[in-house]
Parts: sequence; structure tokens; C-alpha cells
Amino acid sequence: MVRGERRGGARWYEPTHERLIKPILDSNQRWLERHAGADTNRQRLEASADAWRRASRGENYLLNEVEFAEAKRWLSNPDADELGYSDAVVAVFHATALRKQSQRLRLWLPVLIILICLVVGLTALVLVQNKRLKQLEGLKGAKSEISPK
Repeated sequence: MVRGERRGGARWYEPTHERLIKPILDSNQRWLERHAGADTNRQRLEASADAWRRASRGENYLLNEVEFAEAKRWLSNPDADELGYSDAVVAVFHATALRKQSQRLRLWLPVLIILICLVVGLTALVLVQNKRLKQLEGLKGAKSEISPK
């Protein structure tokens, strides 16, 4: 049904009969219609990844929040595997995820430091108060020994 041959250093395939051309074209058209949205997403993501790569992987060219969410959704879709994508897409996606993670850390680090200081301060306060309480108990016990019965 299909014949393969070498042309210009590449492998080409063609139907063995002209009656097969229309069904193949119809099938291709249906496939394109089914994957039109996914291919648009792929092209947009590839363009972003290419711009990031050309900008020497600059942080200003990483994906924004909306692009990152779309990329995450698209990469988990079976259409992504069927249509394929470049290593640059994976790289820009992971670089963006790392940037988001470091931004979250920078946001929470001051809060964590304040919490640690509070815990250390409260612990020190409890220890000081405990020491004073023991001293008072010691004085109370010494007074009771000194007082006449």
C-alpha cells in the first residue's frame, strides 16, 4: 500500500495507488483538526523556549505565570507526546519552576527567621522564669528552716 524510497538523503513514502491519496489527505485533515489547539500551544511554547535559548537563558525570558500554567497543562497532555517538543521546552519549563521555587523561598525565609527568633526568645524566657522559680523555692525552703517552730 505504501512504497518507501531514498530521495535527497531522506526516506520518502508514497501510496502505491492514487485511490489512497484522498483517504490519506482526509485522515491528515482530521488529525490536524483534532490537534489544532495543541499544536498552537506547542508552537507558542517552542517560540518562548527559543527566545529564552537565544537570550542565553536569561531570567527575563523565562515563562510568566500564565505561560507556565499552560506549559504545565500542555506537557501533561497526551497530545504533547504525540506532537513532540524540543529539549529547550523542557529546559525553560524546569528553569521557570526553579525560579518560582526560589521566589517562594525568598518570600518565606524572613517569616521563618522571625518564627525561629520567637521560638528561641520564648525558650530563653521560659528557662529564665524556671530558674527564678527554683531560686524562689530555694529561698522559701531556707526561710522555713530558719523560722522557729
